Amino acid sequence: MKRLIFAAVLFMLTSAASAFMPATGLWQIDSEATGQPGRGLTLEVENEILFLTYYGYDANGFNLFYSAAGKIVNGTFSADLLDVEGGTVIGGAYKPGVLNTSPGKVNVSFTSGKRGTLTLPGEAPKAISKYSFGYADGPDGLLGTWILTQVVGANAFSQVKTLTTKLGFASSEGNGIVTTATDDFRCEFTTSGSFAGTMFCSDNHATIAQGDSLYAVKFSGDRGTGIGYYYVSTSVLSPAVQAHALRTASKSGVKTGLNESTEASTIIANIQIDNAKKENVASSASSQVNFNTSQEDAELATALVSWAAEVRAKSHSGK
Repeated sequence: MKRLIFAAVLFMLTSAASAFMPATGLWQIDSEATGQPGRGLTLEVENEILFLTYYGYDANGFNLFYSAAGKIVNGTFSADLLDVEGGTVIGGAYKPGVLNTSPGKVNVSFTSGKRGTLTLPGEAPKAISKYSFGYADGPDGLLGTWILTQVVGANAFSQVKTLTTKLGFASSEGNGIVTTATDDFRCEFTTSGSFAGTMFCSDNHATIAQGDSLYAVKFSGDRGTGIGYYYVSTSVLSPAVQAHALRTASKSGVKTGLNESTEASTIIANIQIDNAKKENVASSASSQVNFNTSQEDAELATALVSWAAEVRAKSHSGK
């Protein structure tokens, strides 16, 4: 009965946001995933727009690629494949490519963020899925630092957990539990049962405490979404809420976010608060404000103060 209730809640939450986007990255044609060189896809998604690149071969066996771009509507995508030739060769001078006649349309119907059906010109529909190459579907693939967030109404509640340790045993439906250095939070990748392929996580205390959280998240790479619960009291579990997971560092501590290798981006990625040193940072639009930052953070703080003052001024003036 618990499974049926959980499945119904999952359906309701996913149906309420039925317009989902597929995971970005490498995708494979399932029937051709033999471990040998073959065909594949790369998908990039921004603002409900999909850019698809297809890697394959021509009739003579030479490799080629096509691309296509367009809107994803209700989990489906359809666009003309673009065939370009005559561009710049490696080591050669720049030369723009020439667009050829399209070989036809490509159609993709996504059944989830990690699975779908691909139809290429002249071919029968084929199942496709997100190809994972960096993180295994198991304890090693869960290690790293995660921000886990539950959305309760208009509010979000987050916690940061660094999973460092494989415990060496598994649950009846998973393939290995991992935990934090203090063993206060545990996660596992499920491999059987109704929710196989889901990351289960829970606060881990000797006894249940009010506010303890549980998560059931489907993830790809460093991002995941799913369902969360929290204990309203030690004996009452909350209704299901949206849950989100973001891996911010790999198991070796390397940051997963964007870094443009500039001084400013490095400061943003690795900002340090120095409580022993205070800098007076002035904004052109406001009086001086005290910040507990080190000297290298002062420029960033100044920019933020200035920006916030400008935004306040515009909003208060009605602009």
